[in-house]
Amino acid sequence: MKKIITLFILPFVFLFVSCGDRSNPDLLAKKRIFQHVDANGLGILEDLEVVSVEKVNDTTYKAIHTFTHSLMEKEVQISRNYFFTTNTDSIKNKEDLKVEMRSKSKWVKVNFSTP
Repeated sequence: MKKIITLFILPFVFLFVSCGDRSNPDLLAKKRIFQHVDANGLGILEDLEVVSVEKVNDTTYKAIHTFTHSLMEKEVQISRNYFFTTNTDSIKNKEDLKVEMRSKSKWVKVNFSTP
């Protein structure tokens, strides 16, 4: 009888534990940053990559991401602060720190609106 109960309960315990939210807030922030840039890029960004994410405080992350702007056919690198809600669920605001474009294999600072 114990074996039957154990065999019946064990899958439910495993399912309950595996479905629990054990996600890392830093990984969630990286995912949200990627989604934010991808959505704001409106399909003109190719090869989007979040190169690094650094936690500044509980609600702020500094990220560097690169992509190829398909209309300009140039590689762009952006360093930006992202300001999240307290549960890191969504991005409230962003602040560009540095926007660069690759020109003759070197990063050159540029000033234009970014996705």
